[in-house]
Amino acid sequence: MTKRVFPLLVLLHLVWPLSVQAQGKRIALVVGNQAYSEPDLNNLKTSTNDAVDMSKALTDLGFSVKSYVNLKRNDFDRIEAEFVATVHQGDTVVFYYAGHAVEDRGLNHLLPVDFASADMNMIATRAPTANAFLTELRDKSPQAIIVILDACRTPAVGRRGVAVGLAQINGARGEYIAFASSPGKPAIDGSAGGHNGLFTSHLLADLKTPGLTIDQVFNNVRQEVDRESRGAQTPWSNSGLVGDFCFDPRGCAVRTTSPVSVVPTAPDCSEPASAPAGEGEFVSQARCASQAADWAAAVQLYNGAIRINSDNPEYYLQRARAQIQLRQLDRALADLAKAAELYPDNADYSFEAGKAQELFGNNVKAVEALSKAHSLDPKRPDICAEFAAGLEKTGQTRTAAEVRRSCGL
Repeated sequence: MTKRVFPLLVLLHLVWPLSVQAQGKRIALVVGNQAYSEPDLNNLKTSTNDAVDMSKALTDLGFSVKSYVNLKRNDFDRIEAEFVATVHQGDTVVFYYAGHAVEDRGLNHLLPVDFASADMNMIATRAPTANAFLTELRDKSPQAIIVILDACRTPAVGRRGVAVGLAQINGARGEYIAFASSPGKPAIDGSAGGHNGLFTSHLLADLKTPGLTIDQVFNNVRQEVDRESRGAQTPWSNSGLVGDFCFDPRGCAVRTTSPVSVVPTAPDCSEPASAPAGEGEFVSQARCASQAADWAAAVQLYNGAIRINSDNPEYYLQRARAQIQLRQLDRALADLAKAAELYPDNADYSFEAGKAQELFGNNVKAVEALSKAHSLDPKRPDICAEFAAGLEKTGQTRTAAEVRRSCGL
């Protein structure tokens, strides 16, 4: 079978107030490139199938889908621009791409079918980037952005100094990033039936299952792909999501109290817990332990989730909260620092660190952390209020008043 190198990247940008969720559209752009004119690239067998099947799946899930296959560069640019023009505030947006992609200087270029080996020397003008497209979508302020790149890299078209695989894209709060295989590892172009790529074949099956959150979908896919490939391919992901998202709108209700405070669906803690066997079970049992105020158990269970997926900042955040209850400030701050390292543009982790320092009476350090949170999200009311209160505790009353005014408090 043809191998796909470091393929699938999924980004989910989710900040979902319920009033806007009801108003926004569910829209998707799907592209599958396979018929490459360059012989070194003409090795894909499932990309157009993946795109066609994903288009149907998303349509069935209530998305309005624009679908294209085998785009040349000029077509790629035009279609992306036309799609961005249809995006409005409050929309839920999906972009799915199957085909070849190349990382160069930290940017992930999606290769049009008229791309040639000689174009590598001018790749910036020969292939659009997922990074730029994501930025254009963000500028339209939709409520959710999901970008899925089922993309492969053929080393034969590369040049020295260009790494195999795709570059990581660091998302902000509310984004979900998943790869079809762990970094630097290959992924399989065909599933057992040969119609879809291995990862996408399982993704198609699971995303249409009612009641599954996006975390549950990718937890299932990870297990299924790892099993079918006998460990040769293990999907990898990290998440900055707050709350739950379901591809199937019948599946889960996202409940909010404000645009920045999403209440996750409560886990079922009524049954006696068995030994957790996977990432999702560790997290579910950890949430139950937290509900029961069994903070030591919660820490141990989040330890298990982190051993399986060490790149999910939410796990470090939740473990830090449990450690704070156990009066383990240094450990909690280390976890919050790790979460901030994974998602440097996310204000939540500095905000939590500031509140923890306040709780332990470290007002100067609290202000330092809250100042960083405020710089990342200067209009967020809860951060403004906490930062202003901290400034007052350290005698900076004038600055505190300025902070409150800037947030309209």
